[in-house]
Amino acid sequence: MAEPVTTVALLVGGTVAVLGAIGVTVSRAEQRRFKAREDSWAAFAARLGASFTPGKLGAFKRRFAAIVLERDHVVVRIACYTVSNGDSQLPFTHCRAQWAVGEGPEVHLTRKRLKQRLVEALGKRDVPLGDPLFDAHFSLRVHPEPAAWLLREAWPAAALQDLRLNFSRAELNTQARTLTFLWPGHEKDMERLERAITLLVRLAGAGLTPLSAAEGLPDTVVHWPAGPWDARSVPYAQLRRGPVEATLRYQDARWCLRGALGASWPAFSAAFDAAGEALGDWPAGFLAEGPGAWRALAGAQLSAPGPEVVLTLASPPGEEALNAGLRLLVRAARAPSEGAFR
Repeated sequence: MAEPVTTVALLVGGTVAVLGAIGVTVSRAEQRRFKAREDSWAAFAARLGASFTPGKLGAFKRRFAAIVLERDHVVVRIACYTVSNGDSQLPFTHCRAQWAVGEGPEVHLTRKRLKQRLVEALGKRDVPLGDPLFDAHFSLRVHPEPAAWLLREAWPAAALQDLRLNFSRAELNTQARTLTFLWPGHEKDMERLERAITLLVRLAGAGLTPLSAAEGLPDTVVHWPAGPWDARSVPYAQLRRGPVEATLRYQDARWCLRGALGASWPAFSAAFDAAGEALGDWPAGFLAEGPGAWRALAGAQLSAPGPEVVLTLASPPGEEALNAGLRLLVRAARAPSEGAFR
């Protein structure tokens, strides 16, 4: 009887030893892979001048490294998370940022699958970005839909091609002010990760170009929030033209230029058409220029209920549009009897 027992014991002991050796080998290999990823991300963070929080590989749990960087007034956090899927765990690379202009639109971008094509067949239209190949392969929802100009401004044709060819499994979602750009896998290609960061930064900061244009005007101060941005701390510009002060803010997916309405002007609401020609009930004598004088304000709307006047711009304004808007606000602030613009 001793021999069979001894044989079984040897077999069990040998099996345990082999399994233990395999476990140690697998563990060491995983530690090497983990360290290699950590070193790669640490070097990447150092090259970008970003802060790096190292991860930790425990016996039963892994915490991956995180990178936080600021670029063009946008703070991005990059990390990797593992999602349990039954018997397996799937890693995802996440890049997160906040809309720099304040409360941004709701956005959902994903590769077109059966679900999206069925919804499309039922009549729910995707928002196009103007690239036929991209629009054919990706489903995009934006609410409110007019805010889609943020994506069109952020992502020119080259960016859309990069998304289509190299981020075909990625998704973009928003929750409140936070944008999340994620794709499967723990990213090891640092060049690809940097392109993803650039795509997200350009989108999160897409509405900031008017503030950069405003900085080029005399007597203008742009207020950039200090520290983490939230719904109460968003960038805006204070502009001065002679005795008139105005503010430039992003509101309801549009840029608005606000000033004061002179007491002698009646309350009114008017607009400019796509060619910059006056539409609506403008007060007599308010606009004296000939055709084309307000082309820079094409599509803008003016609401002057008094004492405030609000010029809502149809597209992100550059210096020309801001100068034209300031001229209009200077006129609104002065009494008609001054005759300064006859």
